[in-house]
Amino acid sequence: MPGYGHADEEWDLLFESGRQFFIERARLGEVTTYTELNVTLAIELF
Repeated sequence: MPGYGHADEEWDLLFESGRQFFIERARLGEVTTYTELNVTLAIELF
């Protein structure tokens, strides 16, 4: 079911991109911000 203007497929892509982003940061031992996450997710959509 689409929500907030995004199709289910987009939500799946955003979820997986966010998951991979956090995994990468954890492997590097780095902290992150919501801004960095949002930029990463925005790049995936456009």
